[in-house]
Amino acid sequence: MSARQEILNAALRHMAARGADAASLRSIAEDVGIRKPSIMYHFASKDALRQAVLEELLGRWNDVIPRLILATTQDGVGRFEALTRELIDFFSEDPDRARLLFRELMDRPDEMQNYLQSYVRPWINVIAQQINSGIPIRDVNPEIDAEAFVWVMVNSVIGTIALSSRLGETALSDDRVKNANARLTTELVRMARSSLFHPQHLVDTLSDTVEHSNAKLL
Repeated sequence: MSARQEILNAALRHMAARGADAASLRSIAEDVGIRKPSIMYHFASKDALRQAVLEELLGRWNDVIPRLILATTQDGVGRFEALTRELIDFFSEDPDRARLLFRELMDRPDEMQNYLQSYVRPWINVIAQQINSGIPIRDVNPEIDAEAFVWVMVNSVIGTIALSSRLGETALSDDRVKNANARLTTELVRMARSSLFHPQHLVDTLSDTVEHSNAKLL
């Protein structure tokens, strides 16, 4: 791994934990095992480092989702769940991604709007179009506002992953707390699926799944 990438990874951790303004270049340098001036060799300022972290994060996210949209052969519920799981997995893989975005959305909403317009809106529009295409054949709930639905999902995933450790510690009971992240994300998928699809389509899909399973057993 290059020194620049190590700096970006350390900066993500520190900025997600403390916020970009409170994160210390000295602490980031110590985390990497270099001196503070070495960071300045790669990044002109702490703000330039912050922007580089965000651009890498959003750039990777922007690569993952469109590839999945093009690659998946599933339709309807299966396609939706594949996309949702991929979105969740991207942030679950490194919750600091969600934590940093959550902080930046709160601390710098105007600047983050520009990032979202550049990196996120293009594939949001593609997914919204796919949802709308399901309305004429009644797969999708006709009352759904597709664009708003996708944005709500993105916000929900980021917020849930960013806060999952705290929610697990304080809001969920009994010994299942250790599986808080899985419980929260599973419920998020269930709620979104129930909101998005026409009830009869979900019944038909479940029936087809059961019939397919029974046929395999026979």
